[in-house]
Amino acid sequence: MQNVVICVVVSLVAFLLGSIPCGVIVSKLFFGKDVRDEGSGNIGFTNSLRSMGKVGGAAVFIGDFVKGLAAAAIGLYLAPMFFVDASFPLTTNPAEFTAALATFFATMGHIFCPWLGWKGGKGISCAFGASFVSMSVPAACLLFASFLLVMLLAKYVSAGSITAAVLYPVAAFVTHPTSPLPAIILGVAGLVVVWAHRSNIVRIVHGNERKIGSSKKGDK
Repeated sequence: MQNVVICVVVSLVAFLLGSIPCGVIVSKLFFGKDVRDEGSGNIGFTNSLRSMGKVGGAAVFIGDFVKGLAAAAIGLYLAPMFFVDASFPLTTNPAEFTAALATFFATMGHIFCPWLGWKGGKGISCAFGASFVSMSVPAACLLFASFLLVMLLAKYVSAGSITAAVLYPVAAFVTHPTSPLPAIILGVAGLVVVWAHRSNIVRIVHGNERKIGSSKKGDK
């Protein structure tokens, strides 16, 4: 029972960490405006970059990255300290399970922010930060490299994000070859991030997505 309680607490803490609306906080506190009133209205990195410039965008990215990293670290390093004879099905290491659980719920908190009417960002920055802990540093760096490569080639930030999210489940299974359950949880998190980009996918298909450097508005 104690282990179940710990998993519930980790999930709740991770969700609350993920739900911190960094884009709104940075825009209101340092730029005197609400990022939701700018551009696409999204609180994530891309719209923050467009509406607040490089400094504001970087601050939002770092905030979203760190909250994902912190949530996964709690799951990997702190939660297992309180386990009692822990064993989870399809998991060789209980810490991998709680790290994956924390990654999933932090990402969900970012996408479905309770403080903003259950509307948040698209999850990629938060999930990327968490992957440094819940997967591995090399895997996380490869995910980021895929993001950069596709973004630069396609000239769409969203295309890079979608590519990294699609590869997220692959990276999860590669880094957890003997722990299917954590890999599945992480994989689902990546697929939800892909789902959060569904409007971007439609616009890319129809050629309406906003490219890097474009002054076109209306990216919803």
